[in-house]
This record gives sequence, structure tokens and C-alpha cells, in this order.
Amino acid sequence: MQTRLEMDVFPVLGHKPIADITAPQLLAMAKKVESRGALDIARRAWQTCGQVFEYALAHGMVERNPSKDVRPGSALIARKKEHYARIDAKELPELLRKIEAYVGSPYCQGSPNFPQPWSFKFPHPVEMRCRRVSGQARP
Repeated sequence: MQTRLEMDVFPVLGHKPIADITAPQLLAMAKKVESRGALDIARRAWQTCGQVFEYALAHGMVERNPSKDVRPGSALIARKKEHYARIDAKELPELLRKIEAYVGSPYCQGSPNFPQPWSFKFPHPVEMRCRRVSGQARP
């Protein structure tokens, strides 16, 4: 949080007394961060400034919190949601054949120790790391 303030907030707002900072100035700071493509950082900087203003308000240093005047969702660009990759049920048999045919590290290969069918239960990552291969514990 300190680094975020030092890199993004202080260069724009650090020279002003906290009581003199307005919502448009706060928005200009967030837009500057947003302009370099750091959408999440712009929102976090806004949130951090809001926390600083809450503290200042609670201790009588300011009369109001300018971060509450404008919601970041209405002023800043929303991050585009990305969905996780998935496969259709039609593609599952081909994936399972490729997994079964994989030739590589014995720790990554399919093993008869796995419950069948694979499509119903994949092992937990801890089970993968701690399983025994050819009767030997994994180093």
C-alpha cells in the first residue's frame, strides 16, 4: 500500500494539504493511473485514498471524504472479465486420450493408481505431489 501511494498518489496529490483535496483531483489521479493500463491499481489507489480520508475524517483533519462523492465504478473503466478455459463434453474423450498417451515425467503421467474414470474425479494437487510412483515415495 505504501508503494502504491508513493508511486501513484503522492506525485499527483502529495503536495496538497489533505483538507484541500477535492473529488475531481482524486479522479484526475485515478485517471492518470488508469491511462497507463493499470485498471485494478487505479481502483485500489482510489480505495486507499478513501481509507486515508476516513482516518482524517475520524480525527478531525477534514470535514468530508471526497472519495465518497464519485464512485470509481461510474468514473473509471471496468476491467474486462475473462472466463476460464473449458472444454465441451464432446471434447473430453479426446483430452483423456491425450492425457493417457502423454510420455513425460512419471510424476505427470497418467497412472493406474488414479480412480477410473478420470472424467469423474481428478486427484487433488496434494494427492499428486505425495503419491507413490512405482512403490517409491516421491523425492
